Amino acid sequence: MPPSSGRLQVLDASPRRGNPKIGYVPQSHVIDSDTNVKSSELVRLGLSGRKWGIGLFGNSDSKAATDALEAVGAIDLADRSLGELSGGELQRIFLAEALVSNPDILLLDEPLSNLDIRREKELIELVNRIVRTRNVTAMLIAHHINPLLPFLDRVVYMANGKVATGEPNDVLTSRNLSALYGVQIEVLHDSRGNLAIIGIEDTQDEHEA
Repeated sequence: MPPSSGRLQVLDASPRRGNPKIGYVPQSHVIDSDTNVKSSELVRLGLSGRKWGIGLFGNSDSKAATDALEAVGAIDLADRSLGELSGGELQRIFLAEALVSNPDILLLDEPLSNLDIRREKELIELVNRIVRTRNVTAMLIAHHINPLLPFLDRVVYMANGKVATGEPNDVLTSRNLSALYGVQIEVLHDSRGNLAIIGIEDTQDEHEA
């Protein structure tokens, strides 16, 4: 969708469909439990959505897929079919698919949804390691912000048609969130730095980190 005014640029160019410099992990893939597609095949598909099937990939594609699987700690899943993987394992495969083209920007749509606390922690630490070792900029949408707080550089908090952006400690305050929601909000901190945002039960809250 073009902007109503002004100009948008991503990586010094106009946005375009299928930019290999942008890796995308959707909120969910529809994976049938009976599917026999191997994990490595899905990852290689991230290099070109126009190629599919065994034998249609070159050696360079196979190496790129192997490197991506190793980066997310899922090389042992390469020959397993997608239908037999758990939610946490699938999330690693989807992340490998997004990384296979060696992108500069990684977009993740609610990557923590449907994960238990242990899998949440593992995935966040994995993404953080990829960001630091591969020099990738990661942008993700989340409704549960506490697990992310130790790793966030900036927050874009959206609520009630308004936006606040900046460093987490500057954005996630009672004053800022009260202004966003138009009602009194209290932001409490526990001894481990976790947040409790009190007073938004009756609002339409949506925030992005």
